[in-house]
Order: sequence, then structure tokens, then C-alpha cells
Amino acid sequence: MSNKNNMYEFSQNSTRNFIGGACPYQCKYCYVQDLKRRNEVIRKKYSGKPFLCHNELKKGFGRRDSSKIWFIGTMTDMFAESVPPTLIETVLSRLRQFPETTFLFQSKNPERFTEFEFPRKSILCTTIESNRDYPGMSLAPKVKERAGWIAAAGMEKELPIMITVEPILDFNVKKFTELLLVAGLYQVNIGADSKGNKLPEPSWEKVTELIAELQRFDIKVYLKPNLKRLIDKHLI
Repeated sequence: MSNKNNMYEFSQNSTRNFIGGACPYQCKYCYVQDLKRRNEVIRKKYSGKPFLCHNELKKGFGRRDSSKIWFIGTMTDMFAESVPPTLIETVLSRLRQFPETTFLFQSKNPERFTEFEFPRKSILCTTIESNRDYPGMSLAPKVKERAGWIAAAGMEKELPIMITVEPILDFNVKKFTELLLVAGLYQVNIGADSKGNKLPEPSWEKVTELIAELQRFDIKVYLKPNLKRLIDKHLI
């Protein structure tokens, strides 16, 4: 867990945001909300209705590197219901021009994944923070809906599925494992709250139990650097 940034280490901090505007989910822990409070440029770009960032669309993806993963849409949910399908299709059409590049698409509304044609080396991902829905935490679809939708999208598109558990919220080990396995995934990414939002977090012991259960099913588990806080708390 040596990665110093808050992105996925396997994406090598390679990100692109082709759609601006506000995310409708208003998650309590969203790091973008914190950035918007501190940065006027970001506040303007990620407020209001969705729009295309045309200058970003003109850019390529550098040298061909099959090991590199580009994380698309880190600042707003590109597949939220509020985003017009024409905007999404414009982005995907551009990305399909790079068939040898691997793209990671992450959404809390993975039901819309079934509506579009993705580049052939895409990875589909959703966020599932717990097996429980916590009141006031987010306006995103319920966690069981996300799990079912990402499973359906993976089967229909025949693309690899990933789930991100970040920020990890307190959970029931058995029920959470069962919920995650619904998706037929190959990798789970686990991270903790990075912004001191005082969320209902699990103990490190419970996290390690979840990891062990997932690994029993040959699921790869990637631990994000911000989990160190939970580990340190366990050692006190």
C-alpha cells in the first residue's frame, strides 16, 4: 500500500474526465465536493447540468501500453440518469477509436452500462460500500440494485467486472460477501474514508475477515493506501 495518491495504483494515476457538471448523488463522503469548496475552477466545471469537455475529447492516450489502465470519469458519474445518452455515446465513440487501450468505467448507476457499446478492452466497475444502505449517505441507487445491475452488464457485455468498496462502511461479513459475489467479479478494491467524515466504519478485524472470504473464491483484493488509518487504529 505504497501509493501516495488517492487513485488506483493500477491506473498509474491515468485519468480523463470528458463530462462536466454536477453529480446528482451528493454522497456525504465525496472528495469532489471538498475540492469544489477549495477550488473555483473545479467548482465551475463540476456544477450545473452535464456538458461535454470538448478539449479533453481531442486528446489521445499516448503510447500504446497494454498494461496501462485509463480511469474514465473520476470527478462525476458519467452514467448517472441526468447525463443525456448523446453525451455518453459521444465519449464512448471517441474511446472506441483506441481498441488497444484499456479503460475503466465506474458508476453507481451500472444499469446504464447495458445501453451502450464499450471499447473492447473495457472494465466495468461500481461502488458498493456495504451490504447496508445508510440513510443520508447518498442519493445513489441502493447497493443491492448496483450489485444486480453490474452482474447483468458484465454478462451481457462479456466484460470483466470490478467492485470498489470505498469508503468501506460497517457491514455483515456473510451478507456482504454474498452481495459482492452476485456480480461475478474478478477484483474488489477496498478503501477507507480519507476526509474525516466520521462514517460508520468496520473494525480492521472485520475487514480482514471479508478479505479472507473473498479470497476463498479466488477474487483478487486490492487494498488502497487510505486503509492504513484503520490498521493503525487496530494497533493502538
